Amino acid sequence: MRNKFFTILGTTVLLFTTAACGNPATSASSPGASSNITSPQVVADDGDPVAPHIATLSGSPLAEYMSLMWNLGASREDQIRANDARTLLIQETAAACMREQGFDYYLDMSSGIQFQDGDPDLWHPEDREWVAQWGFGQVIAPTLNPWMQFMTMGEDSPNAQFWVDQEDPTPEQWAWQTAFHGGPDYEANPGCWALAQRAGWAAEPSTIVQEAEEFRPLFDAMQIMNDRIHNEMGDYEREWVQCMADAGYPGFEQQWEPAESIRQEMSREFGNMFEPFVVNSGVDIPTAASELHEREIELALADFDCRAAVDYEAREQQRRWAAEAQFVADHRPALEALRNTVEQLTASG
Repeated sequence: MRNKFFTILGTTVLLFTTAACGNPATSASSPGASSNITSPQVVADDGDPVAPHIATLSGSPLAEYMSLMWNLGASREDQIRANDARTLLIQETAAACMREQGFDYYLDMSSGIQFQDGDPDLWHPEDREWVAQWGFGQVIAPTLNPWMQFMTMGEDSPNAQFWVDQEDPTPEQWAWQTAFHGGPDYEANPGCWALAQRAGWAAEPSTIVQEAEEFRPLFDAMQIMNDRIHNEMGDYEREWVQCMADAGYPGFEQQWEPAESIRQEMSREFGNMFEPFVVNSGVDIPTAASELHEREIELALADFDCRAAVDYEAREQQRRWAAEAQFVADHRPALEALRNTVEQLTASG
């Protein structure tokens, strides 16, 4: 079975927390390990206690300066093509590195960051009728979430024979693992996978500007802004908490927590918190999943109705955009320099 480490990508995107300004080049994930993969267009909420703040692109004060950096607004097809090209470069670099150290490595285009094979026309969690049928889309759904990306490396990889997560690994497998993932001293020996990831992302404008000392104060200030928004609860959030309690669901303090609670139940019951049972897929749906789905729908409807009652999305967006507008006013020269640099890098790339 293929191991999948998930992140969310959507037409609504994270704007613009530097917690999501990293990329997979900064860390290597070993097969079977849990991992939060963050990339320019993802919202990572797979158990992370920091709730993502999302906003649509239209009207965001920061989008004018940041959208090109993150390739925001690109179609799903364009993102897939760019990701495939990056994956090929990463795989070729990893293979060359392993050969230099005397090990085999087979190109594996099925490993890396991929989109789930979902149908956007069947995925409408913004519609109450859809929520009344599918809840959060976590347990039983008409399709996989088409905006979800996953980092995958699993047992069906052509390189699985080399991994040490088998019952009785050989010395050769340990040696391969060390060459691929690095030794105890990661700084001295980061391993071929980390080096390949760095190579794959090195030419990305987002990577170049984030590593530039010139823009470090700007990104630090952006993180402070996002931390402040996250740590200071808004009135609409308090109203949502009270509404959920009145609806029979006390204890939730942040809006992402209800869906997360269902994911956690999916993990405990079925060992997978990010792939629902898809109807008409030929997979039998266990009775326990149907029962959990009923509870999911009730919880999702309560969340949907409470968000509507307090005008949650609009007020959250207003709050974020006000903070962004002040941030732009305070850092306009640096933001303009950032945008100009990204434009130059994009044009030359």
